[in-house]
Amino acid sequence: MLNWDVLRVTDTIFQPFPHVLAENVFQEEDYQLLLQTIPPSEVYDAKIKNERGKAHRLDCPLGSLDSDIWRALDAELRSDDLWHWVRKRFERLDLPDYGMIDIRLFQDLPGYYLAPHTDAKSKIVTLIFYLAQNRQHAAWGTRLYTAAEDTLPNTQLVSYRPNTMLGFVRSATSWHGCRPISGTRNTLQVIYRSATTGK
Repeated sequence: MLNWDVLRVTDTIFQPFPHVLAENVFQEEDYQLLLQTIPPSEVYDAKIKNERGKAHRLDCPLGSLDSDIWRALDAELRSDDLWHWVRKRFERLDLPDYGMIDIRLFQDLPGYYLAPHTDAKSKIVTLIFYLAQNRQHAAWGTRLYTAAEDTLPNTQLVSYRPNTMLGFVRSATSWHGCRPISGTRNTLQVIYRSATTGK
C-alpha cells in the first residue's frame, strides 16, 4: 500500500516550518483502487458549515468503512513503522510520544476554505494525503505561510496533485490554510495527538 521506497528517501524541509512532501506515496495500483472506492457523500458527516448552515467539509473516520482496502490502509497507517518514519524525519525536534491516532477521510465541497492557522495544541504531527484524480486543480492544495496573513510573499503552495502527501509538525509557527475551492477535494488525514486533548 504505502510506497516505502519513496518514503525512505523523503527529506525534511525546514522552511517555512518543518514539513515533508512526498509524491507517489502509495503504490500506483493501490492508489487507483483507493480513488475508485472513495465513499459517497452520504457516508460522511458534516464537519464544517458556512454562515448559511451549508456543509463545506464532510468527515468520515477511516475505521468506520466496511471495505477491505480501507481497513487494510487504516491498519498500515496505525502501524509502528509509520510512526517510526515520522519520528526519524523530525528527529531534530524531539517529538513526544503520541496518545492517539485520528485517521479520517475529508471531502471538501465548493466554497470550502481554511484561513491561516497553526492547529490545536493537542496535535503533534499531521499527514495529509491528497486523493486527487488529476493535476488540474493544483490551487486547491494546502498553503504554508511564514505568518498569519495570507499574502503572496508569505505563501508556499503544496499543489493538490495525485498521490501526494504533506506532513508537518504542529508548532506556534506552523501556519497553513487553503484558499476557496471551486469543486470537490478529497483528502485523507492522519493526526497524531498528544495524550492530553486540550486545544
